[in-house]
Amino acid sequence: MNMNLRLISTVTAGLALWPLAGLADDVASFYAGKQISIAVVAAGGGYGLNGRLLTEHMGRHIPGTPSMVTIVKSGGGGRTLMNWLYNVAPKDGTALGFLHKDIAAFSLVQPEGLKLEPAKFQWIGSVAPMNTAMFVRSDAEATTLDGLRQKQVVMGASGKSHPTALFPTLLNNMLGTKFKVVTGYRGSSDIFLALERGEVKGTTFTWDTVESRRPDWIKNGFVTPLVQVSLEKDKGLPNVPVLAEVMKNEADKALAEFLTSGSKVGRAFGAPPGVPADRIAALRKAFEATVKDPQYLAAVRKAKMPVEPTPGAEIQKLVEKVSAAPDSLVARARASLGLK
Repeated sequence: MNMNLRLISTVTAGLALWPLAGLADDVASFYAGKQISIAVVAAGGGYGLNGRLLTEHMGRHIPGTPSMVTIVKSGGGGRTLMNWLYNVAPKDGTALGFLHKDIAAFSLVQPEGLKLEPAKFQWIGSVAPMNTAMFVRSDAEATTLDGLRQKQVVMGASGKSHPTALFPTLLNNMLGTKFKVVTGYRGSSDIFLALERGEVKGTTFTWDTVESRRPDWIKNGFVTPLVQVSLEKDKGLPNVPVLAEVMKNEADKALAEFLTSGSKVGRAFGAPPGVPADRIAALRKAFEATVKDPQYLAAVRKAKMPVEPTPGAEIQKLVEKVSAAPDSLVARARASLGLK
């Protein structure tokens, strides 16, 4: 190649790369000196802890190295946070939020109070799945689904529209089990105490919560998992079926997969509609770098929190797919969950 051709080739390559460099510079210029807020539903719990860990470590992976802080937007079972992020929060990449894992399916099944379209959120990533298990005390009247078709077992739950009540109702309606659901408990702590006292004999909750708060239940065989109300199996429950596996036919399996899709979304956070694409790309890249960062991973291990990340683009596709469910499936889901 002669000197002139080499010069032309070098200049052409530089021109091709220049727009990409320009975009990166634009993102860095925007974020320099700014602060990013990550909204969580509560200062404590899994969402709050994950929010704090990300704000401590993610900023150094974002162009411009902005500072980061968690803010609390509680109320309405997560609806307050989601409505705020979608409708009120700045749409410039400085406001993010941890969104309810079941936002896609349950915005269709239980749309009351929601003013948003889940697929229009711009998902940044998920720290880990949230695999839920339905379990009973090992001395309960029945400890298998077959047995529960013959004998009644009392299940502790929060409100009537909470998953702790909805999924036992679903199994009653679809599999003929005889769960008796007792509502009114204020969160996992109250339900777990009631379970230990024998006021109730079972409940439905994220399995990593049981592993972290009541590891002795597992070690000593105090509880027996019945079914995983999840899309995929939790690593700690390889022999416990997921909900779709215990359904009778393909239509019922599709319904189960629709209702448990949120387990894959897990502890995911996103940005509102309207944030420029280059900033979303930078935030997704920063998230993927953060979940590999040795300092972040050390902090997560110390906090005993799971890290099984899913990229934002993959969560985006899942939410879009679930959000497009046909009306017939949504109507059947409402009926099976006992919703009017």
